[in-house]
Amino acid sequence: MIYTVTLNTAIDRIVQISGTLTRKHNNKTKFVKFDIGGKATHVSVALSAMGIQNCATGIIGGSTGRRMVEMMTQKGVNCRFINQRDAETRESIIIVDESGLGSYMITQKGFMLSYSSIKFLKEFLNENVKQDDIVVFAGSPPHDLSSEIYYDCLKVVKDKNGKLIIDAAGEYLHKAIELKPYLIKPNEFEFQEFTNQKLDSIDEYVQALKNLEIDIEIIIVSLGKRGALAKYKDEIYQVIPPTIREINETGAGDFFVAGLVAKIYENASPSEMLKFAAAVGASKAMNDESSNFSLETAYCLLNECKIERKC
Repeated sequence: MIYTVTLNTAIDRIVQISGTLTRKHNNKTKFVKFDIGGKATHVSVALSAMGIQNCATGIIGGSTGRRMVEMMTQKGVNCRFINQRDAETRESIIIVDESGLGSYMITQKGFMLSYSSIKFLKEFLNENVKQDDIVVFAGSPPHDLSSEIYYDCLKVVKDKNGKLIIDAAGEYLHKAIELKPYLIKPNEFEFQEFTNQKLDSIDEYVQALKNLEIDIEIIIVSLGKRGALAKYKDEIYQVIPPTIREINETGAGDFFVAGLVAKIYENASPSEMLKFAAAVGASKAMNDESSNFSLETAYCLLNECKIERKC
């Protein structure tokens, strides 16, 4: 079974602008609509679209939280979220224009998680996660949640011998690594912060990965339009994504993670895993919504994703 955990849930308000967004100008909207916010929520949406059974959990609040769950349920996701009283799931504003240069994103911080909400979440994981289940923690928690509490949530999964997949940054990533998760996926900026190095070229990233001595099965470093690097045992691969017209890249990284998880679930090779993840992420970026992608398009893009073994 696959579980996804989102500690800082969100709903996206997508504002589509006619033409190119311009400062000191009356930018007119084409439409405004709501969608499911990231992080692990998007992983569940993508997996459900692929027909892979999974369960989405985390902590929601108020009417926006209920609306998010309703939208996920409509997309076929099995939702088991904890509803915190006197709290409201945050809203993110995504502005998309017609430039093809990507979106603008403005986010709220999110509400403070209560002791009881964390307790209920840990109980849910303890009661449901079995050995070798895949559990995805994606996105950093609200700013006021300590890394120790985050660690305690992850440890419940580790104690049940589940496979931890972590997409987090900063102190949360450092604490997660203490538990030796199965996979981590920092982006280029998070990886530089983690290694305390200024890295520019692919060769510099490869060398930093070679020098990294942590006991983790798979380390993925996402590099935006340059694709991603993966360290698996003593081998390092680079996936080069297809060239696309980017419409709304919000959530593309989450869908990339979903592609990884899908292939881990199928016990695919590292190269298959990377190519599929890149294709799913690219398909998402071609869509104007936050939580939509085309599986058919992803399969069409597979042959345009190139794999290079670096060492």
